[in-house]
Amino acid sequence: MKKTVFVATLLAAGIAHAGEGKHLELGKPIGGTPLTFQGYVAGYKSKFKAPQWVAYNLTPACVGQKSPANNQILHADQSLTDRALIQAEPADLATAGYLLLVSPENISGLGAAAEKDAYSVANAVVLEKGAEGLRKVWESLNVAIGDWAKQYNSVWVVAGGIYPADPAKTSVGRIAVPEGMFAVVARKEDESVKAIAFKFPMGSVGKLEKFICPVAEIEKSTGLDLLSSVPAEQRSVIKSQASAMWPVSGGQEALPDAFGNSTAADQAGQSAAKPVAGNAGDSSGGTKPSAPGLVWALVREGVYYQSTSKIAGQGVGSWMEEDAAKAMGFKGVK
Repeated sequence: MKKTVFVATLLAAGIAHAGEGKHLELGKPIGGTPLTFQGYVAGYKSKFKAPQWVAYNLTPACVGQKSPANNQILHADQSLTDRALIQAEPADLATAGYLLLVSPENISGLGAAAEKDAYSVANAVVLEKGAEGLRKVWESLNVAIGDWAKQYNSVWVVAGGIYPADPAKTSVGRIAVPEGMFAVVARKEDESVKAIAFKFPMGSVGKLEKFICPVAEIEKSTGLDLLSSVPAEQRSVIKSQASAMWPVSGGQEALPDAFGNSTAADQAGQSAAKPVAGNAGDSSGGTKPSAPGLVWALVREGVYYQSTSKIAGQGVGSWMEEDAAKAMGFKGVK
């Protein structure tokens, strides 16, 4: 009996290894416990109660031609329990507000099991409150990744959160909250490898090309060793240089609006309300609203959030950059 169990365990381990191979062809990040799912591998870290990274290979067949089933819900994962890993409760993630690293749309072509795995807690990270701009930018990124899989026939992606040295300082219910997000997308071209890297602060808003950086910058921020299986002579060049933006079918304008629900026309003049200058001592960088419930908040340098909630960054609102805010009469720019 023991011999049978031992053989079965080896077979299972071999299947898991074979499954993760295509996703980690260009290198396996060191960090977290690797777990193989339908459509991706996750490097899960109990200390974070979250994935440190996910890695996956996309081909045109992976990217579904339809929207994935909308009846999926975030769920706990037995594979984490089997490995004695501490996982976040789905209800806690839902309450805090989470982001799926691997888009269900991008692996829906692999079938229902892959779609379900996309909603595992091993694929979810917590976002700061009010980070809807980053959520929309991440949506744009995933649409672009799906498009690149179709253009180039195959792409490899490593994505995850950028966590502080002491994750307890930013934790929500003992779930680590990243300070930002990253993604590295690679493809093969003839005998070489091309890569494009993105680094997104938590307050990100705008077009994807604004967030392109060298792969080496991602490694410095995360401590991960990326693209380790790429030949050394190519790897050093790939890591040190920031790529130009890769073309997207229909242009970047075809990507989801990274400013939230408003359109480009809305951003230029979506409201007749003209906010007046804020108090000099207003640490939020906001203004006194000219209409009840209208709040402005400085998200990061040059980027503002207009919210219909009395708490800036909560509720329904619009992200906009400094020029658009000025055009609407916002004088509180510091």
